[in-house]
Amino acid sequence: MKTVYLFLAATLLSRVLTACAADMTIRSAQDIRLEIEEQPADLDRKGRMKDEDEIFQRRDQLRVAEKHLQYFLPKVLPGAASGKSVTIKVGTNILGEKYGLPKLEREEFIIAFPDPGTIVIAGGDQIGARNGVMEFLRRYAGVRWLFPGEAGLHVPEHAELRLPTDPVREKPFFMHRWFSWPYPFENRSEWFYSGWAAFNRTHHGVNFHHHLYKLFPWSEYGKTHPKFYPRNAGENPGNDRWNPVLNAPGLTGEAVRRICEHFRKFPYQHSYSLGTNDYHRFEGAEPKGLNSVGMANDSDYYYAWVNDVIAGVTKEYPDKLFGMLAYNSVTDPPSFKLDPHAIPFICIDRMRWYDPAMEEKDRKRTEDWEARAARLGWYDYIYGDNFYLIPRIYTPLMVRYLRYAAQHNVCGYYAEVNNSALPTEGPKTWLILQLLWNPEADADALLDEWYDLAVGKEAAPHLRNYFDHWEEFWREKVTKSEWFDRYKDWVYFDFLDQSYMKEVSEEDIVFSDKEMEQVVAKAGTHEEKRRAELFMESWRKVRGNIRYSLHFYHPVKVASLRRIFYNDFNKSDSLKDGEHPIPDGWIFWQRSPGKAKGYWSSDSDENGKGALVIDLTNSISAVFARAFKPKPGKIYRFRCRIQAEDTGTDGRISVLVSWRDGKNAFCYRYNLTKYLGPELRDGKWHTVEMQFTPPPVEKTVLNLQIGAKGVKQGKLRLDEAELVEIIPAGSGHEETTENK
Repeated sequence: MKTVYLFLAATLLSRVLTACAADMTIRSAQDIRLEIEEQPADLDRKGRMKDEDEIFQRRDQLRVAEKHLQYFLPKVLPGAASGKSVTIKVGTNILGEKYGLPKLEREEFIIAFPDPGTIVIAGGDQIGARNGVMEFLRRYAGVRWLFPGEAGLHVPEHAELRLPTDPVREKPFFMHRWFSWPYPFENRSEWFYSGWAAFNRTHHGVNFHHHLYKLFPWSEYGKTHPKFYPRNAGENPGNDRWNPVLNAPGLTGEAVRRICEHFRKFPYQHSYSLGTNDYHRFEGAEPKGLNSVGMANDSDYYYAWVNDVIAGVTKEYPDKLFGMLAYNSVTDPPSFKLDPHAIPFICIDRMRWYDPAMEEKDRKRTEDWEARAARLGWYDYIYGDNFYLIPRIYTPLMVRYLRYAAQHNVCGYYAEVNNSALPTEGPKTWLILQLLWNPEADADALLDEWYDLAVGKEAAPHLRNYFDHWEEFWREKVTKSEWFDRYKDWVYFDFLDQSYMKEVSEEDIVFSDKEMEQVVAKAGTHEEKRRAELFMESWRKVRGNIRYSLHFYHPVKVASLRRIFYNDFNKSDSLKDGEHPIPDGWIFWQRSPGKAKGYWSSDSDENGKGALVIDLTNSISAVFARAFKPKPGKIYRFRCRIQAEDTGTDGRISVLVSWRDGKNAFCYRYNLTKYLGPELRDGKWHTVEMQFTPPPVEKTVLNLQIGAKGVKQGKLRLDEAELVEIIPAGSGHEETTENK
């Protein structure tokens, strides 16, 4: 078992560092002179790469460090110049060597005080220098960046800074600390997100994502090496739904050649991704039964190829690393050891650890991998407010599993987050980043600090109560739900199935209202009040989501109905042509390259009359769909008759209420679904109905979809489709509404 050790203790370095024994005092940013190590020749004047547009080069981090110092120091020390100058020098081992500092590893840094007028921040590389600058701002100036955006900044103003001159030397525990970028993705380069990420010392330490489609691009090999591609790839395949045929003649040698060529072109890159494409199978593999996520086990086939490629490349480049995704059919370790240069990232949503059996299963998977690989990565799915309707908080569980990871050769952590611009989930991502730097840090003390700085000491207990309430909701209620039980053994929980919202009640709204009102009322400073309003804004959105779901899971009592449409499908024109749902009829749609057939039949309903039919033979995903523009605040009910004949038990048959916004983009997290269980796939006709109201999104369009996914046999029939507006009891409109 690996020993977890702390990095927060200062380290005495060498005699030269003891020259400045007294505290150093800085009274004004105007007294500070910055000296930043010269940029590499392949960066332009703005610090951007000239030769390749990749965010993972990370050779621009001295610019990032400089920008943070230039941004924060005038705010921290706004006073007039005192005439006593101090020089802050920032650089890599090149700078450190000039001052007799020890050579540092990647990401490691030293903050040293060689004389009364000089501060040296040296890193083992540019990332290390950047990390040192962020620690300087945190440790001596008290700066914190609590969540992305300007409002997340805590920048205390000082009359002077008194700096203890003991040297500080640190390095992170996890070499890879990275999240998926916020949504919408066009905001990824915005300073108030990228700056937050840099300040909290994220680092993309190893390349490992889906990459085989780039290693073997169709444009280069499609005609010259067609056997590199599986039969299902078709012409000019995209970046998913296929993997190369790894045992195709010449493929391994070509991979070695291309990767060596890549490192010759970009020698400063220290890793390369051998990550599979986003697809679950390999043509040519002979699966070894099923793996731990219930898929065909292709691990021996894939990782044998990985070993061969790495062995070929490391003959020429012995210091390079190779990341990959332990995902889908290659989730489990192979029956042999991996090359020590390989770092597989195990892809599992670890909220499943709420279930003791699932925790034990994931621990065993990790420990089995530990016996096969020198280093591991963890790929997590901690999605929040862009995917889930309520704050998805499980902080104590995260603390526990990250500390476990640190003890079992896990050196990298990546999580899919795609968070929105609002701090809907409070300290979740901030805390994770602190623990990735030092997994033994006091998580409770960190949380106390975060809440106090966010809204002030008076309001902090109420904000913490609010987020603790939602942590308890997931821990105590959702873990006992059908939703949790259904998906706990999947790679990640199905966020498009919103049935976890069944557990939400009016009491949750009342409690959250009360606590958030206290947060706003008790926040102190202008900055604290600003943040309190943001937390309240995020709660209002959550409350709107809850109201939306309550109509579906807790239907209102009906006083009367107003019919919108009714389709008995008795006429031959019942099915319309079209690629997108339309408001005046039903269309058929399927995902390519599915072979399902959707049509109207004159004698297919239970009375021998018309109905719509999908022949699901060789289907992938196929539906009947219709659109409607609802009115905000209204309550609707959709009802239909469905027959699933000879469809077996594979896949899913469902009635789906989905939505598009004013920009015609799908609002996936507001999907409402009723699945046909085995008892409703018995060849008999059944009535399915759903009650709903438009989601809290402007200019929504309703898309009704009735169909099947992953069902490759049988027929699905649709009849008597009706949409009505509900006039609820007690609304005051019962007498004036025509009851149909």
